[in-house]
Amino acid sequence: MINIILIGRKGEGKSTFVRKYIAKRRALLFDVNNEYKDLKTDNRLQRSRMVELDHKEFIRLCLTKKNTVCVFEDATGFLEGRLDGDFRKSFVSTRHTGNANIYIFHSILSVPPKMIQLSDYIILHKTNDERKHVEKKYPSLLKYYDYLRDKPQFSNITIKL
Repeated sequence: MINIILIGRKGEGKSTFVRKYIAKRRALLFDVNNEYKDLKTDNRLQRSRMVELDHKEFIRLCLTKKNTVCVFEDATGFLEGRLDGDFRKSFVSTRHTGNANIYIFHSILSVPPKMIQLSDYIILHKTNDERKHVEKKYPSLLKYYDYLRDKPQFSNITIKL
């Protein structure tokens, strides 16, 4: 199905977006920050979460799911410096599994360029990134970053890639 990168600083509505997106869908969340306490930790249920810190196990579990939204909370922790192995498979397997993956980051600069190339959408909220760094690393996102700068809290923009 699709890969979504969700970017925003703390308190900008990322979890609210995720809750609305998964409301009537099968979902599995890697809940490293323990934000989705209303979801049980039994991954056999329609909507569940993992709170253990074994992100490799979570990726492997997502690769076995079909027609499920897999939410990678704080996705920076999944990268270990590069995009490879099972984490890369989670991107390219969506069309075969029917899964939708949501990768959550707190900073534009934390997202590897290869992830942006493999994703379908970026949902951008305000971040604490410095403008000059966004301009240098992701000049194509600069106009969206600038657009959000003067918007109220919880504002976001969806960018189709």
